[in-house]
Amino acid sequence: MLAWLGGVVHAFGAEVGMYNWEWFYFSLFHPLFYWFFLKVSFFTHVELKGDSVVVKNFFTKHTFPARMVSRVLWEGGVDIVLVDGSKWWCINLGGSLLGALAGFPTNRRCAREIEAFAEAKKRERQVGEGDRVVTSPHLNLGFLLGAALVSFTLIYLLGLVLA
Repeated sequence: MLAWLGGVVHAFGAEVGMYNWEWFYFSLFHPLFYWFFLKVSFFTHVELKGDSVVVKNFFTKHTFPARMVSRVLWEGGVDIVLVDGSKWWCINLGGSLLGALAGFPTNRRCAREIEAFAEAKKRERQVGEGDRVVTSPHLNLGFLLGAALVSFTLIYLLGLVLA
């Protein structure tokens, strides 16, 4: 955020003002950078919603009933194994050197929570609409559009103040 503000103030302080490409750069590049950074860190995760497990990765979201979970592996990354043998994983719960040195505490905790959730849902014996994996896009375009709009609006307002 400070890089964005510094760049905008510097561009407005130039003798000729701000060029059109700078408006485009500051309005789109920084929000795109933040979107990408959040996409690989915050927006990708595993959710336990209702009676489903939702695995959100970079561009896709996979939803399946918790009763389909056979087991959860945590060494080297969290792998959710379904009764049909397919494996689902989340990119930010993968293996890392630091995780290996610490014994994968986050992966173990996540695996325990998913297994406990799946066992609880199996005991409830709910009748669902089917045992299938639903794959849908997971793009967070609303965040990207909102961030670009806020960035452009702030640049416009700073232009009015600094001009």
